[in-house]
Amino acid sequence: MFKKIIVAVDGSAASDAAIDLAASLCTLCGAHLTLCHVLQVPRPAHDAGGFAREAMMDDETRAGHAVLDAARHRIELAGLSADQVLQTGAAADGLLAETEERGCDAIVMGSRGRGALARAVLGSVASDVISRSPVPVIVAPHPHG
Repeated sequence: MFKKIIVAVDGSAASDAAIDLAASLCTLCGAHLTLCHVLQVPRPAHDAGGFAREAMMDDETRAGHAVLDAARHRIELAGLSADQVLQTGAAADGLLAETEERGCDAIVMGSRGRGALARAVLGSVASDVISRSPVPVIVAPHPHG
């Protein structure tokens, strides 16, 4: 069925549901798993020069690695291993670029992540990925509770 699965992670409950679903699929298919977190490039509230932007990127990068480490830990608890990748840019663009670069044949993601506002039905990133992806996109049900 699937040989290489990529899962979008952002530290949200929806992301955790996607990680769990991807782990189940990898167990069933014997697929290789990649965890992908995409950093949004921060913009300082005022023009403080390159230093402020660099400091913000350092903070975001550290936070991104923490999200990936937590996702990897969740995968290890399921008895699996995974590659980790940190992309920068628009979430859908970064995920789709990494999917193509790694030759993944499926994407797993949550229905809603940690975007600015939670969407009522399907997050805008998930919707964008679904509309542009050349491979199947499997959307994990939003966790309740």
